[in-house]
Amino acid sequence: MNVKPYIIAEFGVNHEGDPAKCFKAIEAVKASGANAIKFQHYIPQELFPDKPERKKWELPKHTWEMIAKMCDKGKLDWGISLFCSTWNMAPWFLDLGIKFLKVASREINVWPKITKKVKCPWWIISTGYLDNVQLWPVSTETRMLDADINFTMLACKSDYPCKTPPLLRIRPGMIDGYSCHTEGDWAMKASVSLGASTLEKHFTLSHDDYQISGFRDHVHAWDPKELNEFMGWLDEYTNSVGS
Repeated sequence: MNVKPYIIAEFGVNHEGDPAKCFKAIEAVKASGANAIKFQHYIPQELFPDKPERKKWELPKHTWEMIAKMCDKGKLDWGISLFCSTWNMAPWFLDLGIKFLKVASREINVWPKITKKVKCPWWIISTGYLDNVQLWPVSTETRMLDADINFTMLACKSDYPCKTPPLLRIRPGMIDGYSCHTEGDWAMKASVSLGASTLEKHFTLSHDDYQISGFRDHVHAWDPKELNEFMGWLDEYTNSVGS
């Protein structure tokens, strides 16, 4: 029996501070049939002190409230990656009804402490900064945490784009999913066949946005057409193997 994986479109900060792009992305992800859209929230001057232009990428609280209402109306799950000192923002994000919080790869060593401070319905943990020697002790320790903590660990490699994805790290029951930074769709399709239960793929409204801002994510992310094509393939795959 095959269970259709949970698909997250990682919009991150590809809105670059434009709320209208957030709303268009929500509509596009909902139309594709994906399960969720994910954003990022950080304090630019702390995380990227050498890139003052990213200050404008911050979204005010009222925009987050609009995002929450739009996702709720469209019955689309949504979540956030928080970084460093922005974890003190978690309570009001949770009040907005988010489905999950993601612990980014750079936070992997502190996330057990975070879970004691922030109560979240579902944690998603990326392992992109760990090599194989480090990965298994961390994943084993994570599995021994409080049973009340609901979480999924994602195989990942923090290269953008990633040319050698760590697909063999996917082990159902331990590393349950995959966060994809690879161009094209082959790695996502391979991860499905390996039994990944949760898949995350970066998403952009247009690859052409790279020509405007130079932000690397627009290159390896999927646009709406590519996301739709993958979701169509996923339906066919799931039906062909049984669900």
